[in-house]
Amino acid sequence: MKIALVSIDTKFIHTNMAIRYLQANCSVPSELFEFTIKDTDRHMTEVLTKARPDLIGFSCYLWNIRRVESLAHSLKELGNPTIVIGGPEVSHDPDFFLSNPDFDFLIAGEGEIAFD
Repeated sequence: MKIALVSIDTKFIHTNMAIRYLQANCSVPSELFEFTIKDTDRHMTEVLTKARPDLIGFSCYLWNIRRVESLAHSLKELGNPTIVIGGPEVSHDPDFFLSNPDFDFLIAGEGEIAFD
């Protein structure tokens, strides 16, 4: 199984610690993909599609949730990766975000143990 852990940060200089904590606690090998909100959906889709992950985990925040939704939709159209979302933006209303057919699973709250 190939796992991609993805963040869409506000700036290149920001480091997303959440995906690093997930990777450190994951018993399956995973690869980190960090983008910024200035990256195009097309670029992110191409990079992730080329990596061919079976599962893609997105770290979701206020500033990137719409981009995550768009990216998940594009990725589902091109293949059938399992999409897992987590983070503060989706933890407060999991039912709303799980109503999106492009999201397969949601981890609410701290995800390090749940993701393993």
